[in-house]
Amino acid sequence: MNLFKTIATKTVSAKVSIAAIERVDALATKLGVRKSDIYSVCLLHMPEEEIASRIAGQIEAINALPKAVRGLLRSIDKLDEAQRKLLIDALSGPVEK
Repeated sequence: MNLFKTIATKTVSAKVSIAAIERVDALATKLGVRKSDIYSVCLLHMPEEEIASRIAGQIEAINALPKAVRGLLRSIDKLDEAQRKLLIDALSGPVEK
């Protein structure tokens, strides 16, 4: 089981990861468009089934963890970057290359 590393780390809100916002910023700059254009295109053209499947997979992965670990994940923003990486690496299985 591998957690979605960008979602499992730091978030702006309970639902928007820092990595997602950084990607929107980068795409908007690269393409010379507004951030709202990026959000709009993604929301309009990503199939609902794919969105639902990705969210369900994340929820399933998190719910499979012991309650103590889930509690720690709720407080993950209080950890520094090195501590977050250590925790994510410990909770994630080996990554295939």
